[in-house]
Amino acid sequence: MTPEEKCQRIKAMAEELHEMFPDGKQVVLSWMEWDVPAIDIHRVSDYDTGTHVLRSLGIGEREKRVFVEPTPWSTLSGKTANGITATAFLDELPPSCHVEEKQVEVDEMIPTGKKVMETRHVVVCTEAAEGVAK
Repeated sequence: MTPEEKCQRIKAMAEELHEMFPDGKQVVLSWMEWDVPAIDIHRVSDYDTGTHVLRSLGIGEREKRVFVEPTPWSTLSGKTANGITATAFLDELPPSCHVEEKQVEVDEMIPTGKKVMETRHVVVCTEAAEGVAK
């Protein structure tokens, strides 16, 4: 296969992935050494859209992960019936999660033996958000 043919094929595959996953702004397909592909759909706008993307692959049970820094975001992931791992990277937290400020006591940067209060951000989820989503 010539370089031009390879480039044309890559462009065709990219267009096909975009047609399959129009809800993501970036789709990454990787082939791991154990012969099972993985697909990551990045910058999905919200939880419902991420759920729709995974369900379109036949994934019912999903694992949620939430992150707080630098801005809150989350992932939904699961496996298809034939073992493909799919992950949707969401631009926001699931509806059952929110960010709270928490005051924690920490040592000063210059060791003086004194403690100072520092504000930290933590993600708090209701029980419905923990564990496996269905």
